[in-house]
Amino acid sequence: LDALRAKSLKLTAYLELLIALEHPSLEIVTPRDPSRRGAQLSIKFNDGTVEGVFGRLQKAHIFADLRRPDVLRVAPAPLYNCFGDVRAFVEALTQAVHEEELGGELEFGGEAAAAQAEGLEE
Repeated sequence: LDALRAKSLKLTAYLELLIALEHPSLEIVTPRDPSRRGAQLSIKFNDGTVEGVFGRLQKAHIFADLRRPDVLRVAPAPLYNCFGDVRAFVEALTQAVHEEELGGELEFGGEAAAAQAEGLEE
């Protein structure tokens, strides 16, 4: 059990770091102190795009939780997610955010994001 919690802490910290680096406009509203949170992060979208981003992630077979009006919750599960899965999620999130901002799919959209997300389902 201790090993699972240790992996959970590392996965969530990695997710938090990647989101902060690649999406500085997104606000992580989950407490930063790992002792005050579980594996999930709540990400606040201040630009009104959360529902569109959520829909695009669903189309890519990525499981997240929409909390209206403006929060997306994600949680890497230490039993079956790895660091590569976290990276793939952030790449799919980046694609979904850009597609939503542009109002369409990027050149490598849809199928590429779905292929990246397959690792998240394993």
